[in-house]
Amino acid sequence: MARRSHTLQPGQPGAIHTIDLLVLACVLLPLALFLLAAIETRTRLLRDAERDADRLVELLHEHAQKVFETESLVMEQAETRVADLDSGRGDLASVQDFFAQTAQRLPQIDAILVLDNAGRVRIASDPALHASTDFARITAAAAAAAAPGTIVVTPPGPALTAEGPPVYALARRDPARGTTTVLTAAPTYFTAFWNVLMPRDGSATLFLADGVVLARAPQTGDFTGAEQASSGFRRFAVGARGVYRATSAIDGVDRTYAFRRADPWPIFLVAGIADSTVERAWLRACVGYGALALLSSTALMTIALNIRRRARIDAEFRADLERAVASRTVELARGLDEKELLVREIHHRVKNNMQTIMSLLAIQGAAVGGPLQAQFRAAAQRIETMASLHKQLYQQDEIEGVEFGPYLERLVRSQVTLAGAEDRIAVRVEAQKVRFALDLGTPLALIANEALSNALKHAFPDQRHGAVFVRLEVHGLRVTLTIEDDGVGSPATTDDSADTGQGLGMRLVRSFARSLRADVQVVDLAPGTRLVIAFNAPETSVREVA
Repeated sequence: MARRSHTLQPGQPGAIHTIDLLVLACVLLPLALFLLAAIETRTRLLRDAERDADRLVELLHEHAQKVFETESLVMEQAETRVADLDSGRGDLASVQDFFAQTAQRLPQIDAILVLDNAGRVRIASDPALHASTDFARITAAAAAAAAPGTIVVTPPGPALTAEGPPVYALARRDPARGTTTVLTAAPTYFTAFWNVLMPRDGSATLFLADGVVLARAPQTGDFTGAEQASSGFRRFAVGARGVYRATSAIDGVDRTYAFRRADPWPIFLVAGIADSTVERAWLRACVGYGALALLSSTALMTIALNIRRRARIDAEFRADLERAVASRTVELARGLDEKELLVREIHHRVKNNMQTIMSLLAIQGAAVGGPLQAQFRAAAQRIETMASLHKQLYQQDEIEGVEFGPYLERLVRSQVTLAGAEDRIAVRVEAQKVRFALDLGTPLALIANEALSNALKHAFPDQRHGAVFVRLEVHGLRVTLTIEDDGVGSPATTDDSADTGQGLGMRLVRSFARSLRADVQVVDLAPGTRLVIAFNAPETSVREVA
């Protein structure tokens, strides 16, 4: 029975429902794209904030390194001048003058002084500093506790030269002379530089490894010099550098922070980019995305609604057309069924006619007797091979071709039964699932029939036991039929010449092979014989079976 399919047309109710879904999609799709773009933009802006914070802390790190290197160089110069003074190569006035000029020339330096072994001021950049101070004694004690030659950085304390913001100190003790060189510096030198670089709501902090803050920006209230870095800074700033997010304990602002250690100094720098900067940029982007999504949705909905209106206008016309088509389809299907029934009847009649011919050949063979009877029987067998193809065609669901694998297996076993060799000849058939048109299946079946007849007749004389192997392979349009036995060999197949006294069976095999334009190969296996038929089938004659 022919199979009929129906296609959904734009005028049908189901199509209108689909268009309604399209209208809904016109709203949801731009909204989904807007949400995806908003999420991706926010993620990108947060990554950009991390990169900006890392670049900012890198710049602050370079500045801090230069400041501390400059202060370290000043300390070395001061120590050299004191050494010259002690060795008689200089005088106190020139050393005093060098200290004073250096402190005035470098804005980051508050004071320079040298303490003796008892912690008293020996030489200072300001004559007023010759009196000893608690800050100086604390600094000297810190330097004495450190390894020889190590520069220590002390927490901020009161300024030495005048009233003003707190200062921190760098100190190094010379064990050989028993002196300590101290340099005090104002943290405001850092904050002034930071305020120029920092973005809106940004922050920067410079603190020691033990958590004491040396400088920070922005300033909220007075900087007393006794602050501890927030637990967030101290928790995250444990490596050489990194990035994290936290809420500032100073001003309560959410920021993305980057930190870096100012090696070889025991000092950390932290720079933050406010999340509000990211939020403002994200909201600006979302406004643009929203406007684009609204315009897209409006345009898509206009198009979809226009399609829906036209579909409804066409619905009634298409309904009438569908009724006419359905009526005509019924008529065509009835005609197709009648045609299919006619084709099946033709195959049935052909099969019956062949059966009649087989019966006539059997009667004639019995009448003539002798050696000719075997020839009549062989002719009837060949006709039976073709008749079975027609029988399978009218009995199966499809008449476009015969499924050749099962047919081939029935043919092989029928030949073995006809030869009366079921008990001594083992049969193995391997065939791919493929359907052949009748113009291809008929000669291939006759080839198999003749080859099997030759093998069963000549390969197993004197009631020998053995095996017959049949394989059908199809690769694309390339068809290969192999028939192999393990007998003594067949005189009709051992000679590959077409003109030197072969039997009728092999001549028929070659004749059928020529009709298929097939290559014929006969291989002597010693023992046994293999016959290989290979050809390229027409595209319309081969179809794989699922």
